[in-house]
Amino acid sequence: MGWSLHITRRAFWADDDDAIISLDEWCDCAEADPDLIARSKNVDVKGQMEGTFGYVTSQGDEWPLQWSEGNVLVDRPPDDLIAKMSFIAAKLDAVVMDDDGGRYDSEGNWVEPEQQIGVQKIRQIFHNRLRQLLRG
Repeated sequence: MGWSLHITRRAFWADDDDAIISLDEWCDCAEADPDLIARSKNVDVKGQMEGTFGYVTSQGDEWPLQWSEGNVLVDRPPDDLIAKMSFIAAKLDAVVMDDDGGRYDSEGNWVEPEQQIGVQKIRQIFHNRLRQLLRG
């Protein structure tokens, strides 16, 4: 089972609101970063624009950072990429968040839930929306 991290401006990364990182903002930020390599800026299978940049870790592996629907997404990133994501998030006035709404600090360290501002509110919003979807 996979997990992802998201660079986001939303209270919860999956919310559908206007607090997005635009594709142009993402591409401008990524293109200005010497550690990132442009890989694609095109339309995905859903007809959505996407912008993907690669990051080469200290182990020499390349990991894609993909813009999608107002967030930047990475699947199962290693620690040095999490730190890089935190650096990028600061430049974009955003945060790094896991699938469950857990956040990472400016150095890429996971923040304990009791230290996270608004985590309970985020979870409440998520669960309320899930209940709404399940009810139809």
